[in-house]
This record gives sequence, C-alpha cells and structure tokens, in this order.
Amino acid sequence: SQEYSEVALLKEVLRKIEVHYEADENVGELSDKLVAAMENKSLFLVLDDVWQPEVWINVLRTPLHAAASVMILVTTRHDKVALAIGAKHMHRVDLMSENVGLELLWK
Repeated sequence: SQEYSEVALLKEVLRKIEVHYEADENVGELSDKLVAAMENKSLFLVLDDVWQPEVWINVLRTPLHAAASVMILVTTRHDKVALAIGAKHMHRVDLMSENVGLELLWK
C-alpha cells in the first residue's frame, strides 16, 4: 500500500513464519528475530502492491540476506519501485476491462 509501518511489516512476516515476538518490540529486535529465523533457510516472498522501494531497501533486505536463497515476487504500479528493488525481470500487465473484471467475479 502507499503507507506502511516498519514494525507492523516485520511483525506480519514473523507471524507468517510462526516466530514469536512481544507486542512492544522495536524494529531492531524484530529484525534480529527475522535474521535468526531465516539463517540458512530458503524463502519465496511475495510483496504485493508496493508503492515505495523502502519496504525492501530499509526493512526486509538486510534481515533476509541471512537466508540461503530468496526468491521475491513484487507487484507494483511503478517501474521505479521494481528498478530500485533490483528486479531482474519485469512483466507488465495490461488493465482488464470492466466487463472482464465482472466476468471473473461471477465465476
């Protein structure tokens, strides 16, 4: 989304990988837990609707370098975000018509 919280983002990642954290932990403490959890692990990460490259650059890049391998799928509306993150391939998708969108919803 357009706005994000570093603490909330790290907590969400930790929750998804079932790592316990305390409610009052700060970015540094949460980041350290993510590093420990990811050490020598493989990870497929989906970052959906990213508006700012800082989500990756400032929050997730450093702790996820502890992983043995990381594959990332990023969806964004802005080429500059994908380029700043370091995307190796970009696939642009055309907007679907309203009728096609409604047709998908009715299936």
